Amino acid sequence: MFPRPLCLLWLALAQRLVKGQCKRIPEPEIMEALDQVEGYDAAGESTLAVVYALAVELLNLSGFGRGNCSMLDLGCGTAKFTRRVAETFGLRRIVAIDGSKQMLGLAAANLSGLRDVDVELLLQDITRTDDIPSESFDLVACSLTAHHLPGLETVEALLCEMGRIAKPNGVVFLIDLSRLRTRTLMEQYVEVFSVGQSTVHNMDFLNSMLAAFTPAELRSVIPKDGDHSCWIHFAMPVLPTLQVVLRLPRTAQPCYRPIWRSSPVSYLKSLEWRILRSLLLRKCVRSWAEALAMPKQRVAGARQLPLPDREHELVRS
Repeated sequence: MFPRPLCLLWLALAQRLVKGQCKRIPEPEIMEALDQVEGYDAAGESTLAVVYALAVELLNLSGFGRGNCSMLDLGCGTAKFTRRVAETFGLRRIVAIDGSKQMLGLAAANLSGLRDVDVELLLQDITRTDDIPSESFDLVACSLTAHHLPGLETVEALLCEMGRIAKPNGVVFLIDLSRLRTRTLMEQYVEVFSVGQSTVHNMDFLNSMLAAFTPAELRSVIPKDGDHSCWIHFAMPVLPTLQVVLRLPRTAQPCYRPIWRSSPVSYLKSLEWRILRSLLLRKCVRSWAEALAMPKQRVAGARQLPLPDREHELVRS
């Protein structure tokens, strides 16, 4: 087996050379089988932990505030992402929603050690949030869940609801998988990236990639910008297996100082981590700058987002 970075570069090349796009294969909206839930939770300490750490770095870049902030997590799963956000930013209130009773059982255990945090877990359909007041949370997040939704119209409605619930100066954050061009590419990606995980989890991982939306599909349902906020979409460069949607206040300023100097996840070596983080953060900064630069979306008082001039502004040893 070649080293993981070389395998991923090969997959990236194949993704560019392959013509066409395989069709989406939806999967069940709710994961209830205990072996599936336990496999997902275990991956939260290795492969999925990489995604969660990258997501936290993106939130940090966005200027998301620290201390006395609230978070609504839609499709929280076993809440390992929720916990990482809470610990990093010192949240004071969390409402975490999932449709799976098994997921919420492990979520309660994973959040039980948080101190001075008001935690509420709700067994509920994440697309039914009419009872949540408008402009009531500093962060409205949805991680690795959108691919479980039945179609793009549901994702569009979810994003609009997330925007309604977030405070005017709050952040909307969605991160999800992206469907590669062929099933073979996705099978090979799971084989390379998810070594050491259970067979059940890796089959679920593959099914999730097959159910994921392509970047073009997700981009097509991004809500329109508001007077005081802008919506951003971007996919992981080189090999687009992850994609992100952010809604940010137009007055937000980026924080270029990364949270972790070395890899926070044992699954990745520090050099791999710095390269991966740098690629994703640079893509976010460019997408953010492009969104603010659009003349029809300019707002008085909004400042052009500066692009980093030097590599060390996003990559630190």
